[in-house]
Amino acid sequence: MPHILSLADFFGWDDPMVVAAAALEALALGVVLFSIFWVFGRDRWLGDAAFPAGKEGRRPLRAPQTIVPEFTPPELTEFERPLRPAEMGFLLNERTDSTELAATILDLAAPGHIELRKITNIDGESDYRLSENPTTDDDLETYEALLLNWLFGGELAESETDGLGR
Repeated sequence: MPHILSLADFFGWDDPMVVAAAALEALALGVVLFSIFWVFGRDRWLGDAAFPAGKEGRRPLRAPQTIVPEFTPPELTEFERPLRPAEMGFLLNERTDSTELAATILDLAAPGHIELRKITNIDGESDYRLSENPTTDDDLETYEALLLNWLFGGELAESETDGLGR
């Protein structure tokens, strides 16, 4: 019958006290490594703020994760302006779909070309109402002006998102 190798054969641990001491050292090392992770290794956390305004800390366990965008789009040097979301989406996947459309609507809402209001429809579900603001269209790109014209019919109007995306 062949001999089965054990730790005693490899390390010369014949004494049970040596094995217990090695197990205790491994446990102590695990506690030290976990403590280092607990203090320095967890994700930074800015609370539930959408925009970082408060003190940065460590994310508590089971805290909801708030994703804060930390991205500045590249600038077009010939136009001296950053790329817009639809332009970035087209460059990334060489097509324009509903993601770029939604990003453009939100991009137009940021400077106030479109006003977004959350409403409750007849069924009690949340919906959004888009309203066009009477602003100058000087800083709009051609596709943004076409989108505003498509959404609002060329007049100051309102549009609801009921049924979109379903």
